[in-house]
Amino acid sequence: MNLQNDMENKLRKEGYKFTKQRKSILEVFLRERKSLLSLQQIYEKVKEKYPTVDFSTIYRNIELLVNLDIIHKIYTGKPYGSYKLKELNKHHHHIICIDCGKAEVIEFCPLGLLESQLKKKNFLPMEHNFEVFGYCAECKVKKGELL
Repeated sequence: MNLQNDMENKLRKEGYKFTKQRKSILEVFLRERKSLLSLQQIYEKVKEKYPTVDFSTIYRNIELLVNLDIIHKIYTGKPYGSYKLKELNKHHHHIICIDCGKAEVIEFCPLGLLESQLKKKNFLPMEHNFEVFGYCAECKVKKGELL
């Protein structure tokens, strides 16, 4: 079974239709697997196929896909979030190139390193984000001596 079928089945299982807009959004994520995408970028790519689509339709569908755990919302320090297809079912974080936007998975979580500090503060974490921003190998080469 392929990833698109898995996502379609998850939507239907949760009681949602697999509309042409949702299919188009998922196709964008499948094509742009290595990149983080803003809502605007997703909207523009879907609009190429469906010129009459509204930004609000994209926004609502992205929020649904985040809530269904099909895509990640990643906080990049900008005033808006970025999104990436969730391909792993296990906990992970990302390294993100600040030049080209490429995002790669790292299977490391620093939360365990904070466990003793959290216990001392009697703090129960419910969620966390950990992303590392820098330059990917290709962008480091392009930047050359500037880095």
